[in-house]
Amino acid sequence: MKSIRYIFTVAYTVVVCCGPLPAIRASELVRHTFAIGTNDFLLDGQRFQIRCGEIHAARVPMEYWRHRLQMAKAMGLNTVCAYFFWNLHEPHPGEYVWTGQADDAEFCRIAQE
Repeated sequence: MKSIRYIFTVAYTVVVCCGPLPAIRASELVRHTFAIGTNDFLLDGQRFQIRCGEIHAARVPMEYWRHRLQMAKAMGLNTVCAYFFWNLHEPHPGEYVWTGQADDAEFCRIAQE
């Protein structure tokens, strides 16, 4: 019987910004604010409606991640919920993989673009 850690998935929500970020140095990054208002979410003080879809990065070949995220944005989505399957990251007890198809950090970097 597989361990319970193989059953669960880790869910991350990645907010895909309203356009590509310009090439800037880390010291020049603009800080955004996100708050829950009386009736709305607020991004930088302005009403923000979350339009979300899902992408299972493990089920999409790594070389297509950028394309799939661009298609999600083209559909009008501004948020992506990405499921990362633990059995991809720990194929055997105590053996961890965070590269290639299992590179969640790279998926999130692409989504931020």
